[in-house]
Amino acid sequence: MPADALMKQFPPSAELQVTLGNWRKPPFNKWSFKHVREIVPSAEIANDPQNVRELPTAPYDLSKLTIKEAGSSSSLESFLRATDTDGFIVMRGGKILYEFYDNGMTRDTPHILMSVSKSVLGLIVGILVRRGILDLNALVTRSIPEVQNTAYVGATLRDLMDMRVGVLFEEDYLASTGPIIEYRKASPRSGRKSKRFADLLYEPGSQRRNAWRPP
Repeated sequence: MPADALMKQFPPSAELQVTLGNWRKPPFNKWSFKHVREIVPSAEIANDPQNVRELPTAPYDLSKLTIKEAGSSSSLESFLRATDTDGFIVMRGGKILYEFYDNGMTRDTPHILMSVSKSVLGLIVGILVRRGILDLNALVTRSIPEVQNTAYVGATLRDLMDMRVGVLFEEDYLASTGPIIEYRKASPRSGRKSKRFADLLYEPGSQRRNAWRPP
């Protein structure tokens, strides 16, 4: 199903409607990943349009690049289309060498970042530490006292950046029960009501975990 067929009418027909129940699944994610603000509560992080550094371009021909997999081969563009890639960019030395967009995506289209957010966060934290604004050895509870009775007690900001806090969690996206399902139900992205997010961090007498410390 092409992305431009989804969410066209008002109201969209049931089979073409993107909802909280299907927005992470294909083919519906072809539309939802570029319209996240219309699906879940979110906020735009404003930038200064007068302080944007344009990236220079140095186009490089990748048409002869071959992707080999399972005994077959395809061009880079064919591979990107076959894998439903919305956007792909190659940079070197601060210059854009190659850009690819599909499924209605453009270089100016907002798109969900998923775990790329962790990389962006790491860059920002590094800048703040270098400027002396952020202390990685400071306790998490100093900034967020609400997590005083959770697994985050005793953990530092460095522990968070190194992903070394002992929170009970299993990142199994195919699971039908367990912590990841409770996490989804506690967030507005699922469309279902369950526990508060804080309850997933600490349930008196059962779910408390201490922050892990390296030997």
